[in-house]
Amino acid sequence: MAPVLVSARRGPERDPIQAGRVLIGLAPITGATALAVPALGLVVLAAGLFTMALVNRVALRPLARAATQATVQRDVAVAAVEGERRRLAADIHDGPLQSLLLLGRQLEEQGHRDAAVTARTIAGELRDVAGELRLPLLDDLGVGPALDWLADRARRMTGVTVTVEYEGHRRPPPEVELAAFRIAQEAVANAIRHGEPPIIVNYRSSGVRVSLTIDDAGRGFRAAAVSGSGSHGLLNMAQRAEQIGATLDLVHRPDRGMHVGVEWTAAS
Repeated sequence: MAPVLVSARRGPERDPIQAGRVLIGLAPITGATALAVPALGLVVLAAGLFTMALVNRVALRPLARAATQATVQRDVAVAAVEGERRRLAADIHDGPLQSLLLLGRQLEEQGHRDAAVTARTIAGELRDVAGELRLPLLDDLGVGPALDWLADRARRMTGVTVTVEYEGHRRPPPEVELAAFRIAQEAVANAIRHGEPPIIVNYRSSGVRVSLTIDDAGRGFRAAAVSGSGSHGLLNMAQRAEQIGATLDLVHRPDRGMHVGVEWTAAS
């Protein structure tokens, strides 16, 4: 018992582990005192509570502050990424996209129809890139129509059919819609790379509750994570879900492919 107390007092800094050792070392003494002198029981109890409060102040509060700082840093980073996405999308739309559309019109007027078609095709690809960065359809109409756009782009770019089902006329807050759409983007991209049809996206919203599922019949994130190609997408989805206080479920089903589920409920 004595060596424990000595080692605890010789620490160069206040350490919660050392404080715990102090409590353990004092336990036999305080217990014996309480039994020998019952009147001191309340005093011993008060001293123990005070010690625990001191340990909480020394050890737990710094941890809580660190967790809060990490959350703030994550939210700032996500906001910065979305701000940069919005800026790049606007630059593409107002700059090279408009120039290509004008070029296509001029080529058409000059009789260069093949070149005009090429210019319009490139313009369409740029429009899709801008939509990937920041989709005005999401802001204007919500997640459902944005998922239709995502499925149509997947079909045009890869030939893979993505089935989208959604319902609900009441929209949740904008940050929830944005997070849900970004998670769907990541999950659909992974399903196209590593999965197999059918790929089904299901979205439900009541305004105060959101449910999003993405299912495919392939190997899913487990195989992607082994090769190192899926870890970034997993981290992005986890951060998006955590930012809005949603639960994220990733279930690898050996006989039925991969299931990604998101559930969000408004705080009471």
